[in-house]
Amino acid sequence: MTGNAAMDELALDIFRTDDFRATTMTDMIGDVDYVPTELMDRGWFIRKPIRTETVTFIKKDKTLELVPTSERGTPENLPSRQVRGALQIETPRLAMRDRITAREVANLLSPVLPFQIRLDNANDLVTERQGDLIDRINLTKEAHMFGALQGKVLDADGVSIVADYFDLFDIPEPAEIGLNIAATPVGQLRAKLEALITRPMRRALKGRWTTGTRVHAFVGDDFWNALINHDEVRQTYLNTAAAAQLRDPTAWGTFTFAGITFENWYGEDYEELEIAPTKARFFPVGARDTFFEFLAPGEDWEEVGALGRELYSVVSPDNRINMNEWVDVYVRSYPLYAMKAPQALMKARVGA
Repeated sequence: MTGNAAMDELALDIFRTDDFRATTMTDMIGDVDYVPTELMDRGWFIRKPIRTETVTFIKKDKTLELVPTSERGTPENLPSRQVRGALQIETPRLAMRDRITAREVANLLSPVLPFQIRLDNANDLVTERQGDLIDRINLTKEAHMFGALQGKVLDADGVSIVADYFDLFDIPEPAEIGLNIAATPVGQLRAKLEALITRPMRRALKGRWTTGTRVHAFVGDDFWNALINHDEVRQTYLNTAAAAQLRDPTAWGTFTFAGITFENWYGEDYEELEIAPTKARFFPVGARDTFFEFLAPGEDWEEVGALGRELYSVVSPDNRINMNEWVDVYVRSYPLYAMKAPQALMKARVGA
């Protein structure tokens, strides 16, 4: 388009062209450069795309039975079947929207510019806005993961419940354990932690515990300080190659003791990710069939019934008649973070 005809074209018309629509916004998301959040990097949750809006859990006590001997040629024994209860939970919808107005992009998308430059600028604008929205959704996912590690996923208000796995599976939430670390004599701390945390968690997991399973703990600052300053912990490290760690800064660090990997959790920038200074949260890592990230499909006709994806994005120009003032950028996700063995989750506080 050249001459006066070009001046009749509006800046936001670039978003209505076939060239722009040929770019799938959902695919463009994969090119957005953002820093992954802390828990996403750990790989603790098994990603499982699903084709439905709900996740169905089977409530059962899965146990192994001894196989009785039988004569050759006789019918094989059938395993006993326990009554199963199907439980369903709807996947949450995380959705954000931003608006690109004609006024703010008049220079970048001016019709006097070559078409390819405007197309590139439009793609860059969408990518930038997507990045801001993805950061917010990722923070929300981080908070949902953090909740699932404790058996209860809360909404953004910190009160409304997205998923309470203790309630869903009708399992009592474990009582908080008082660990008076400072008053525990040297030589008894390891035994206390193993008796109160390590062994009970392994028993609770039953067949889910594997040779690669370990106990992990997020602990607050006071809990952490009491632990690393205990003489039994210090003596343990003085007798190993890890003794150099005692000379290094320990804030927000990790170390393993009594079969538990303790991590001084840093989440104070966001209230949803905080651990109180005197508290600790214990959960299994590497256990079989335990933590899941279910990804449900989107809402558009082409997405319904397909396997869910991590993120979806849509660009929607102003749809009012004879109006061309803005373009909306949408980013959505439909994840459910699940803990299928909440009986193995534990919590403690430093002190009596």
